[in-house]
Amino acid sequence: MNGHWVDSWVSMPQLTEPYNMPPAPFTQDNLVFADSTLRQTVHTSLGGQQIRLRISNAFGGADLPITAAFVALPAGGRAGVSAIQPGTSRPVTFDGRSSVSVPVGAQMVSDPLNFPVQPRSNLTVTMYLADGQASTDITSHPGSRTTSYMVMGQPRSGRGSARGGFGRALVLPQRPGGLVQAPRCGGGDAG
Repeated sequence: MNGHWVDSWVSMPQLTEPYNMPPAPFTQDNLVFADSTLRQTVHTSLGGQQIRLRISNAFGGADLPITAAFVALPAGGRAGVSAIQPGTSRPVTFDGRSSVSVPVGAQMVSDPLNFPVQPRSNLTVTMYLADGQASTDITSHPGSRTTSYMVMGQPRSGRGSARGGFGRALVLPQRPGGLVQAPRCGGGDAG
């Protein structure tokens, strides 16, 4: 695809304060999100035929190992819902692999994903961390204005719904720092 990538949604990464840490069992001594799945809503400003995810570990005290990530459309197109629209879940890859380890102080950008997105629409991002992050210094943006979901284990490879995995999830208004990028074709900068 010709053109360049532009940020369509972003949250400012920050070091998570102790009172904003996920509760047990998601936070343990020097370990966060072990064998855990996190589901979040992002709201795009721009649309496009492809997307990329950028995952930040700017303030992490250890590498951030993401075992699997998925993008889907949320049920009803709504923000903050646990269910996704059937048949819309797509795996996200990083350099052709389903898993990635984001080094301390760094960020990783996913491969382009053919996933048409309308301007001003919602996306659901689901990430599974088998090993968790081996530190209680984590990167997040706790000022989320929507609901995020956490559940132990990996429900149906990112395809969980209110009846299949995320129905009994812990609900917290917190999300890691990151962004969604959409391609911008044609002349000029979007910014």
